[in-house]
Amino acid sequence: MSFLDKYGPRALITGASSGIGEVFARHLAAKGLHLMLVARREDRLQTLAAELAAKHAIDVVIFPADLSLRPELDRVIAKANELNDIGLLVNNAGISVDGYFLKRDLKHHERLLHVNVQAPMILAHQIGQQMLARKRGGIIMVSSVSAFFPVPFVSQYAASKSYLLSLGEAIQHEMKSRNVDVQVLCPGFTRSEMTAELEGKFSMMEPDFIVKRSLDKLGKRTTVVPGLLYGFSARILPRLIPRSIMVKMTGKMMG
Repeated sequence: MSFLDKYGPRALITGASSGIGEVFARHLAAKGLHLMLVARREDRLQTLAAELAAKHAIDVVIFPADLSLRPELDRVIAKANELNDIGLLVNNAGISVDGYFLKRDLKHHERLLHVNVQAPMILAHQIGQQMLARKRGGIIMVSSVSAFFPVPFVSQYAASKSYLLSLGEAIQHEMKSRNVDVQVLCPGFTRSEMTAELEGKFSMMEPDFIVKRSLDKLGKRTTVVPGLLYGFSARILPRLIPRSIMVKMTGKMMG
């Protein structure tokens, strides 16, 4: 079965206006999938949609939405159900809250939970119904290498990514018998608008490399950590170093 037959005819991508989400849109359009692009910035979505529709002769639906707001999330789901052709869900949208946990206003932490945890869980549950009905499809949860250990000063972000890792690995076991593939993508520091201020402090991976790795491993590997160094950090270090020491190490790195 071809990629288009398995995961088409349409992919829904959240956080599609820049970074990893935009690159997913470009690669999936090149594979012939129609798209539903979700992000807050309508102007960027319009520009990207016009380019991809013209270049690849596909249908691109844009849907400006703030996923931290439940009514807007519900509107996204209603539109996806109206289309009724989502074969691939890329839960990519995410935000971070940096700094000391107690010094940031609670509303920022709550917003992060809505975007990073609630929205991808609800989308996976609701859009996954379409996939179960047709007995094929795929869900990509964009997590992070920080999912594998606590990270002070981005504590909420790392914790939210741990949730996606646990959820994704569990539902992959549940859904594989229905021919629905679930992948948890765990990149390290990636060049994007979110990480612009970290340029020079950490080595950055390119979004294109991460997306290619993800799509190549979809249906073959549940948890994907692009890059040898990050793979070692995620899979080996937590087994070798006590968790208390890992917290000190990551806290020194991020402090």
